[in-house]
Amino acid sequence: MRYSLSGTTGLTWPEIRDAALLAEELGYDSLFAADHLMAVAGFDEDAGLLDAVSLLLALAPVTTTLRLGAMVSPITTRHPVVLARAIQTLDVISEGRAELGVGAGWSASEHAAFGLPFPPAPRRLELLEDACRTLVALWESPDPVYREGDFPLRGARLRPRPVQRSAPLLVAGGSDHAVRIAARWGRAWNATGSPRFLQERVQLLREEEANASRSGTVEITATVRLEFCETAPEIEGKADAVRAAPRARYAQREVCLPGEDPAGALYIGPLGGVGDYMASLEDVGVQRALIPVPRPWDPAQLRRLTAAIGLQGPGAQAG
Repeated sequence: MRYSLSGTTGLTWPEIRDAALLAEELGYDSLFAADHLMAVAGFDEDAGLLDAVSLLLALAPVTTTLRLGAMVSPITTRHPVVLARAIQTLDVISEGRAELGVGAGWSASEHAAFGLPFPPAPRRLELLEDACRTLVALWESPDPVYREGDFPLRGARLRPRPVQRSAPLLVAGGSDHAVRIAARWGRAWNATGSPRFLQERVQLLREEEANASRSGTVEITATVRLEFCETAPEIEGKADAVRAAPRARYAQREVCLPGEDPAGALYIGPLGGVGDYMASLEDVGVQRALIPVPRPWDPAQLRRLTAAIGLQGPGAQAG
């Protein structure tokens, strides 16, 4: 299984730069910046975060092997044509290391705070699918593109052409509709959830992929949530907090199968057990795990975590 780092909320530019450079040293394959207008998902709003696309463009010339993307850009806040232009530029600067992550958007409070429309979920997913059609057509065609829809193109094309000829499209979302969109248009799909939930979603994706009659297979990626604690009372306290957390904090509505303990959607336990948890994800089809950047930033903690998951990059044993 491959590993990526994910999450930039509450981190300064020097910390993000250092995390990216250490990730390369330790053997991580990519880094994903959080694409939000303010801190969400349980973070204190005062923590703040830097703009994802700007960060990726800043990281491109200071890294050499790390793929760079956003987890993920909501089509409700970034028009797909403008996003395509930005990631096209990232792909050229990074010499083909860009990831184009998109989702339907989920934080109603964020949209309200910044005065942005927030359509109901079914409409947002319709917009996501049309955005994916537009992104793939615009990215991959050498000729001017004409298409109608919510995001029409009237003779548009990307110049200079991106280094990656196939759109490096990652579609995030655990719903049936999001899975189908990924199967039709994505190079990769991302969700979070319990191993059993992810297994069920992977099965659906593979079925939809076969029906789509497309070449290649969609990479299965999972965003992993980790809560490290040692004692039984600490573990149970963390699990109780997860069970009590409002669902609106998280991008997906569902992260477990019916009847499952919501605490099973993340790893809660000692650092030494995280390797077995990653193996359980690989067993259900996950091919790349997105590991959270330690916050507050602690390079020693990232080294310990890297050793615990068994990643063997050139600098994994240093420090």
